[in-house]
Amino acid sequence: MDNQPGRATRLTIEYDGDDLRVVAAQSVRMIVPASDDCYGLEGRAGSWIELQSEDEECLYRKVMPELMADQMEAPSGDPEKPFTRTPPSRPKGVFTVLVPELTEARQLRVCSSPPKDPTARARPIAVIDLSKPLGKVRKLSGGPAGGRPSRRRSSGKGKN
Repeated sequence: MDNQPGRATRLTIEYDGDDLRVVAAQSVRMIVPASDDCYGLEGRAGSWIELQSEDEECLYRKVMPELMADQMEAPSGDPEKPFTRTPPSRPKGVFTVLVPELTEARQLRVCSSPPKDPTARARPIAVIDLSKPLGKVRKLSGGPAGGRPSRRRSSGKGKN
């Protein structure tokens, strides 16, 4: 990847349980992290985001561990181990993603393993329409994670 700044979109996404909402979208000029390979995550556990074309072809993918926190730190009551990790009754928080502005990109897909089973196969959980990103996000009921891999490798560079 070229280490020159390019156009990118920074999305700030709130989640409350399984509801996601884009609360900010900003076009910025900065160096975008290189794309992870669009091949090979299908059927695996974890979390990632994908820029996709109109045909749902993967153009850019970024693996994002701990995308949505499924545990929180809490006092344990044990002086030997004063803190423990415990699942919240309802996961809630905010995360930010930075993606290149690619002319052919139409949507951002969020994929994740289920919070109650982080070792389970990841699935698409939401899609953000990049033409109107602000507001409530379209939730998906599931299916195989990962769009069709790109026939070409993306350099991860945005279009200027």
